[in-house]
Amino acid sequence: MFQLVELHDKALVKAAEFGREHSAIELWLNVKYSGKVIPGKGICLCVYDLVHVGDGALFPGHADAYYSVRFRMILFSPRIGDLVTGRVVRSSPEGVFISIGCFDGIVIPAAVLQSAVCMPCTYSTTREEWYWQYQEHCLYITPASSIRFRVIGTQLEESKVEVQEPPSGEEEPSSAEIVPKRPLYWVFGAMDEDGLGLMSWWT
Repeated sequence: MFQLVELHDKALVKAAEFGREHSAIELWLNVKYSGKVIPGKGICLCVYDLVHVGDGALFPGHADAYYSVRFRMILFSPRIGDLVTGRVVRSSPEGVFISIGCFDGIVIPAAVLQSAVCMPCTYSTTREEWYWQYQEHCLYITPASSIRFRVIGTQLEESKVEVQEPPSGEEEPSSAEIVPKRPLYWVFGAMDEDGLGLMSWWT
């Protein structure tokens, strides 16, 4: 579900940050990569460590430096069939939205909530919560509750990221800044099996 991936990039260190390059590089990389998706691997969470930092490159008329960096990034990479435990954020008629703390783009669609033929889940418009009618009990899926689900799919909607490139030769570096834009990455879960749903239901 989580994995380490080694990546390579050129990180910008401002002149004011000389003397503490490593912390400045980690911050720069986290701003650029956190929340971004590496296709086929997962969504970037944070830098784990710096494997190698090369010598800084300075350019005429430009006080900042660029460092060639190899680093390891922690990725959230759920696979179909994984069992995951998170916390309920909110509900809507479309389903239940869940967070695992480091990532909150998780939804359990209404069609795959607990849905036994005689005891389906129902949405309460007054409480804005789903509940499972079990015998004479209404078991509500309340915010902040611990919930277990099975991963059934993922979906990525691409977004463009504007990145400042290092200058080449004696050209002035671009004035463009990194504009982090979080891609819409969704993980879909299901809880329509015994043992899934709120943890309190099965304890």
